[in-house]
Amino acid sequence: MGLIEYFNLDENMINKTEAQLSAYILGAKKPNYPREDVVDFEIVNTIELSKYNNIKQWYEDYNNRDFKKYLRANIYGVDTDFGWGGLHSARKKYQGEDFIVNSDVSSFYPSIMIEYGLLSRNVQNPGKFKEIEIQDLNLKKKKIL
Repeated sequence: MGLIEYFNLDENMINKTEAQLSAYILGAKKPNYPREDVVDFEIVNTIELSKYNNIKQWYEDYNNRDFKKYLRANIYGVDTDFGWGGLHSARKKYQGEDFIVNSDVSSFYPSIMIEYGLLSRNVQNPGKFKEIEIQDLNLKKKKIL
């Protein structure tokens, strides 16, 4: 209800998911023609990989542009799969007794998208994305979301 009220949307939008509401607010529309350049991208110039530069090289290699392919790399002793939908990593059958910190960064990916302008080109109103994220964070603080 928070986004509906904040953006003064019609109340019949109550049955929409947060993703559907966001798409509506952003004016995101799927094109009715195929995209031929889905594998063309830039890697942000602020990323520093040092000993993991092979991961960047894997993404830059046009032979790896099949969305089913992935790269498995050992990162700090944990097998990590890097693919086209993101990355996945978990310790197998890990069990431990210690002071363990599990931390989460609020809106990590949306913050990266805002910082580097990584919104979909199908978005008509990209400036609204930051508004949506600020509103989401405010609602989370109030424990509404």
